[in-house]
Amino acid sequence: MMMLLIEKKILKVTISERRRVNSYKNGGLNVWDLKVRETAQKAWIYERYRHQIKNKTPSSFNKIWSREENIGMGNINPSAPNYHLSCTSLHKSCFTAWSKLSTPATQLTHYNKIPKLKTIYTDLMKIKNNNFDKFDPTPGQRDILTAINRNHLPFYEIKKIVSIKGRDILWRYVLKALPKVYNKPCALCGESESSEHIFFKCKSHLEHTQQTLNYILTKCGNQPIKWDIKILNHLEIASTANIIAKTQMAAWDKTKANIDKRIRIMNNDQERNEHKHIQIISKSLQRFSKQWNSPILKIQLPDHLKQYITSINTLYQ
Repeated sequence: MMMLLIEKKILKVTISERRRVNSYKNGGLNVWDLKVRETAQKAWIYERYRHQIKNKTPSSFNKIWSREENIGMGNINPSAPNYHLSCTSLHKSCFTAWSKLSTPATQLTHYNKIPKLKTIYTDLMKIKNNNFDKFDPTPGQRDILTAINRNHLPFYEIKKIVSIKGRDILWRYVLKALPKVYNKPCALCGESESSEHIFFKCKSHLEHTQQTLNYILTKCGNQPIKWDIKILNHLEIASTANIIAKTQMAAWDKTKANIDKRIRIMNNDQERNEHKHIQIISKSLQRFSKQWNSPILKIQLPDHLKQYITSINTLYQ
C-alpha cells in the first residue's frame, strides 16, 4: 500500500525574542523579558537593602534579614560560614539575583545610589546577550542604510508618526517585514518586485504619487521632495513625516489588493492539493478494506490514518 504524506508549510507568525526585547530605536518592540524582569526585581530589592545598611536607615525586613545573616549591621560578609544558612527563601532568591550583577561593586553595594529597576534590568540583559540594545542590521537594512547614507535607520522618528496605519507600513518597510509574496514579479507593472520597488519604483503609481506628495507639501508650506528612498532622511519634522507616511500608505494600498489575491490563490491551490491527497488515501483504504474485511483478521491502523476511515463495515480496531 502506498502512503502519501502531506507536508504543510509552517508559517512564522511570531517576532523573534532578540528583536522583540530590543528598543524602538533599534527596530524592536521594547517588550520585557519576564524572566529577566523577575530577576531584576529581586536584585533591586537586595540592592535597596544594602543601601539601607550602608546609610543606617533600617526597615523592618532589614533587621530581619540582618538577623538571618547572623552578622552585624553594616558588617555584611557573604563569605562568612553561617551566611544565608537560616535565611528565608525570599532572602536567598534576592541575594542570588543580586549576585548575577557584574557592575563594579563597592564594599556593600553595586551602585552608588539606589538604581531604577530598568537600570538593573538593562544590566542583566546585557549580561545575557552582549548585543542587547544594539542595532544589528540585516542585509536588506544595510542596503537601505547605503541608499540613504546613514549609520542608523530612523525607527525613533517613525515611532512619532501620528497616522497609525502609515506608521505601521513605514516601520515594516524599514524593518524589512512587509506582508508580501516574495520572488514574484510585480502584479502592476511586471517588473521584479521588492519592497523598494513597491513604494519608489513601480511605474503604475510613481508619477501620481510624486504629484500628490508635492501638492500636499506645497499646501502645507513645505518644499517639494523627490519621492524615492531618501525620503527617510526627511522624517525629523513631524508634519513632513506624517505626510510621507500617508503617501506611502496610499502606494501600499495599490499593491496590497494584488498581494492578497495572490495569497488567496496560493492557499486555494494548497487546499485543493490536500483534498486530492486525502481522497487518494481514502480510496486506497477502501480498496484495502474490501479485500481484508473478514472477522478472522482485524486491522490495527496507525493513528495518523484513522482520520481517513470512510467504511463503517471495515473491521478496524
